[in-house]
Amino acid sequence: MRAMTVTVDVPNLASGATSARRVAGFLDDNATVAVAAMLAGDKIATPEFEFKLGEALALAELCLSCDRRALTTPGLAPLLSASGAVLFRVSHPAGAFALGGQDGGDAGFLHDQQEAGGDEDPGD
Repeated sequence: MRAMTVTVDVPNLASGATSARRVAGFLDDNATVAVAAMLAGDKIATPEFEFKLGEALALAELCLSCDRRALTTPGLAPLLSASGAVLFRVSHPAGAFALGGQDGGDAGFLHDQQEAGGDEDPGD
């Protein structure tokens, strides 16, 4: 049995059981993401799969470049979904980025930035 810090906890719609949950989070090494199934209220989960963040990054980059082999990787959607959800749950509360429009913050897009006036130096 390995310890996992659960950062994502969602209903497991594929299970059919009303109390079925799917959880994802980091293992103790803080470099491995694990996905597991469990019933609500349980403290022990059934492991489904795990992967290193570096592997997920490499796969995501290959998919983004439209690498046909990477796009047909078995389990691609759950792996990339778990990566995105876990990283979001950790980085957003830490202040890594803001969601424009939802929390009043600026998402950082170029069209959202103020322009310098005619007599102002854009470097100021």
